[in-house]
Amino acid sequence: MRATSTVLLLLALTACRISSLGNCSTDADCSAGAGCDLAQRVCVPTDAPAFSDIAVSTPAGYTDPNGRAFFDTAGPPLSVSASISGRAGVDPATVCLRIAGESGACLHPGTAGSGTTFTLALPRPSGSFNGTTPLDFTIAATSPTGRSSTSAVQHVYFDNQPPAIAVAGDPAAYARSFADGGAAPITISVTIADPIGVVSPQLLSGSNMLAPASVSGTVFTFALDPRDAPAGVEGPYTFQVRATDGLGHQSVVAATRKIDDVPPTLAVIKIYKSDAGEPDAGVTYPDLVANTGWTGATFVYSDTLHVQGTVTDLSGIASATLHVDGTDLDGGVSRGTTLDLGCSPGASSCPFSLDVTLNDAGSELHTRDSTFDAGAAVGNVPAGILQFTVDVRDTAVAFGGAEASNAASRATPTRVTRLLWQTTLSGAAVSGFAVHPSGDLIVTMDGGTANTVYALFPDHPEVRWVYTLAATPGGPYGSRGTPAIGAGDASSARIYVASAIGDLYGIEPDGGEAWTRVTIANDFSVGPAVMQLDGGVDQVIVPDGVDGGSMVWWATATSTDAGSIASNDRDFQAAPMILNGNVFFATQNGNGSTTHVTNHPIIPTGGLGADVTSGTNGHVPYLGLITDGTNIYAATIANAMGQGILIGMDTSFTKLSSWTANTTLSSALAGEPTIGIDKKLYGANLANRVFAFDAGTGAATPFVTLTGVGMTPLQGSDGHVYFPRRPSSVDAYDANLLSWTFQSPGPILRYGTMDCAGRLFVASGATVYAFLTDDHGLADSPWPSLRRDARNTGNAAAPESAPLRTPAISKVARRPGRGIAASCAPSPRRCYREASCTAK
Repeated sequence: MRATSTVLLLLALTACRISSLGNCSTDADCSAGAGCDLAQRVCVPTDAPAFSDIAVSTPAGYTDPNGRAFFDTAGPPLSVSASISGRAGVDPATVCLRIAGESGACLHPGTAGSGTTFTLALPRPSGSFNGTTPLDFTIAATSPTGRSSTSAVQHVYFDNQPPAIAVAGDPAAYARSFADGGAAPITISVTIADPIGVVSPQLLSGSNMLAPASVSGTVFTFALDPRDAPAGVEGPYTFQVRATDGLGHQSVVAATRKIDDVPPTLAVIKIYKSDAGEPDAGVTYPDLVANTGWTGATFVYSDTLHVQGTVTDLSGIASATLHVDGTDLDGGVSRGTTLDLGCSPGASSCPFSLDVTLNDAGSELHTRDSTFDAGAAVGNVPAGILQFTVDVRDTAVAFGGAEASNAASRATPTRVTRLLWQTTLSGAAVSGFAVHPSGDLIVTMDGGTANTVYALFPDHPEVRWVYTLAATPGGPYGSRGTPAIGAGDASSARIYVASAIGDLYGIEPDGGEAWTRVTIANDFSVGPAVMQLDGGVDQVIVPDGVDGGSMVWWATATSTDAGSIASNDRDFQAAPMILNGNVFFATQNGNGSTTHVTNHPIIPTGGLGADVTSGTNGHVPYLGLITDGTNIYAATIANAMGQGILIGMDTSFTKLSSWTANTTLSSALAGEPTIGIDKKLYGANLANRVFAFDAGTGAATPFVTLTGVGMTPLQGSDGHVYFPRRPSSVDAYDANLLSWTFQSPGPILRYGTMDCAGRLFVASGATVYAFLTDDHGLADSPWPSLRRDARNTGNAAAPESAPLRTPAISKVARRPGRGIAASCAPSPRRCYREASCTAK
């Protein structure tokens, strides 16, 4: 039955020309050990050798996780084994291993082993192999009957290339460390690829070997510590990335990161007056200019200075600024306004050039008791240091963008003085000042000189004109009181002077004579007061100051001579004060043992009415009277025991009902008080102390203790108080702290004056000084200076001038609770009652 089935199957296959070995058209279509029956077109068994169990018996250099073997190209040939068999056997001499592409004689013959096993040698290839393209070979053999066959193609993978390493670039500059010594690690992203796999990747930084912090596919990240870079160096820091493949092939790639541990460099800085020629380097003070604050070693506080230099940094400049720093009132640093130097972000070099006006730099200059010796003829002038500070930062950051830049700062000290100018005039001593609407400083002289009245430029030491007081022959005669200036502007306001011989003068703004009035008075010891009659005509009023006179004199522009009226007694202490249509002053007998306060009503069309005199005897002479516009305040000089009186009264000479305290002062005032912004009276006594007196009650509050006897204070618009101080000093106080001081070579005039530009004028002997202050004119108060205003009108109703500028909020107002401005609202101040308030 089985034989029958087999025959039937063979018959069927023959009939269909189908073989179990497959149909074919050539021998190549058949498997090993079979050939093609061309007649039947089927594969039929032959005696050609067959191949099985072909394998590389040499151990692999590396086997990947998928089981794939890899070999290095270096070393002896690989050993390949195969089982080769056939029905007719195998001719051992024909067994051959051929590498793809080889032809001709067999280069790699086989060696027969036991049974059907043959061994063959596969030479390792030369050239570049990276484990992706295999080396192909086949094995061929022939049977003794001449039938040949070839195995299927065999694949062997070789690798002789190290891993490919690519470090991502990063142009940023990184700081080496934070200020506290810590550091933010820099993330280094590295792509490492190798077909057979990457083994032990490392980042080499100095002596440190770092494993990757994370891996994502072929991307490895490492944390580089910037502190591995050398300290104090700016530039590329080189590190290495090393990786090995499974066969031990190693790759090392160098890379860099910019590590910046050096601040920017500040090249030579030049500071000099902007109108001077460019110097070589450093601070260049202007040459000495006689009679000015330019001593050859100082700048003047109002100077505009030119600052130039260059900033460089390898990693790039992030910011570059300048600020001019002074000294705060409490002794700390007063930082000025920050000015950008205009450097382009990231620039490696930045030359800069700019102008800075010193008293507009945003800082304060409180030199306190620091002075500069400007010479025996000038004195010790207020001077201190302003630091020109350049701050620069580079672009270095911590990884992630945290602030960590390197910074450099250079402070260049410059000596600055508040002295603007000084000049010595002919004569024994300056007796008074006034500021004209033109801006000129009008100066009167005492001590006998022909040229007794001067007009000085306010901003430099030059005389514009002089006027001789020579109405009475036999002179010359000086003036013992202050000049006064009438109503009008720069071209029309007249100057009025009373001379020691008893003459009155009206002087035009250009120094020409308006009129002279020779009187029979023996002496005018005080300056005149000025008011406007009906029609706006000036009238000047001054009392006689010598026994036997006892007259009050007046003169107007429309009268042909001076008029006079008998008064209670003579006056050589208290200049007239005009309030509510009356003129008030103090009178005394010859030795000053009997004193009174007196007034005369003013006739609106000109002249004075009969006197009205208080019944109270002060027993010692009164200083000049002041008013808050409603009440009158009078202080006496010291009596034999050094005591004095300060009293508040109404216009009928009745003591204020609430004036219960400090009527009698244990130490008399050394000069007239003035009224501060807070409406309190400020007076300096002979015991070197200054008090603030309540205008309603007279209650005294200690303000400051001076180092000498203060005289009549001047109150500035921004809350500063200026004290001429015996014997030869001027002290400027901001609130109750010393801001600056000046020591003159001789006795100081008992008062000063100020124009709307904030220039303070004082005198010592025949020398006039101009100082730059932080005020913008006199204080907005009823009576801020000796004669109420810079025109010395002595007139409580004198018109206020238009504002010159709106200064910043008072510095004192920013320090509530201290000094005279404790109750001041921080509102903009105007320049009140100033002669120079007209726009210039």
